[in-house]
Amino acid sequence: MKHLAYIPPFPDSLQDELKTFHMKWNTQQKDILAHCRRELMHGVWQFLLDDNFLHTHRYGMVIHCHDGIE
Repeated sequence: MKHLAYIPPFPDSLQDELKTFHMKWNTQQKDILAHCRRELMHGVWQFLLDDNFLHTHRYGMVIHCHDGIE
């Protein structure tokens, strides 16, 4: 099975970096990381759902099989 996308994990240093500037890190760490993961997923979807994909999704595509059948 081929993968269409790779969703990268957060680097280990992300939490250290977030701690330095987020005032409520100690009490809202779970919510902050959930927000970051959500933003990452939205970024990946925006990259995947380009115009070519949306056109193919709406109208389909013709596939020429090895045996000559479309």
